[in-house]
Amino acid sequence: MQQSAERRARLLVLFWGALLLWGSATAAPQQFNMYDTDLEEVVPGAAFTKRVVGQDLGAELFYMKAGTRPYSKGNSHNHPEEYMVVKFAGESKFTVQGGAHREYRIVPGGMMLIPPGLQHRGGHEVGDTIMLGIFSPPRNSNFNWTPPPATDASEELREAIHANIDTAERSEVLRNQIYTSDFTGTRIGVQFLRINGVGGRADTVLSGREAASEEVAVIYRGQVKVTSGTDVRILKAGDVYHSDRPIFYQRIGDQNTDIVRVFSPGSAGGFDLR
Repeated sequence: MQQSAERRARLLVLFWGALLLWGSATAAPQQFNMYDTDLEEVVPGAAFTKRVVGQDLGAELFYMKAGTRPYSKGNSHNHPEEYMVVKFAGESKFTVQGGAHREYRIVPGGMMLIPPGLQHRGGHEVGDTIMLGIFSPPRNSNFNWTPPPATDASEELREAIHANIDTAERSEVLRNQIYTSDFTGTRIGVQFLRINGVGGRADTVLSGREAASEEVAVIYRGQVKVTSGTDVRILKAGDVYHSDRPIFYQRIGDQNTDIVRVFSPGSAGGFDLR
C-alpha cells in the first residue's frame, strides 16, 4: 500500500511539473497599437517607445519628434540582431553598407530588413516618425543610444532588403482574394499579405503553420479576425500582435486588409487555406 501511495505521489509531481513547463513555454499573446499614447519617454521631449518581447522576436514602437537629435542624423552602427523596420508616419533616409553602399528613402508603408552586423545609419527627415522595429533575437533594452562597437564586416554580408507594402509585386494565392509578397532574411521571414475585401469567400481562413516558433502580425490597413490557440481578437489598422502559436486570419467586411507578417525562424512562414 505504501509503495502504491508513493508511486501515485511521484506521478502527481511529474504531472504538475509537466503542466508548469507547458504553461511557461506558451506565453499569452501580446498586443499594442502603433498610435497608442501611453508610451515610455526614453529621451525627454524627443523619443518614446512601447514594446512586446518573445523568445525569438521583439517588437518595439518608436515615436520620435521631428528635428530632435540624435534622430535627425543617426550615428552609423551595427548590432548582432537582425533588424526590421516598418514605417507608419514620417520620412527617413537609411544608409547601409555591405556589398554596396546604398541609401534608401523610407516612407509610410516602407520596410527595411537589415542583416546582423551590417553597418547602417538612419536619419528621420520629414515630420514626426512612427515606426515599428522588430529584432531577432530581441534586444535586452528598449533603446541602445550608444552604438555598440563595430563587428568585423570583412566577410560578405547579405544586402539589406527594401520594399513597400503599397508597391511590392505580389503573387495571387487565391483568385481575386489572397495576394502575397515574401522576403527571407537571416533569422526573420516577412510576408506582405493582402486580403481583398470583395470577391471570394468571406469565411476563408488562413492558418499559420505549426513550424513557425513565433509570429508578429502588423495590421497596416483594414481589420481582421485572428485566432491563436484559445485567444480570439479583432485587429484593426496599427495593431501589432505577437504570439508563439500559429495565427489564423479571417477577413471582416468588404474593405481590403494589408498585413505584414513576421516569422522566426525565417523559413517557417506561409499559411494554409481551409
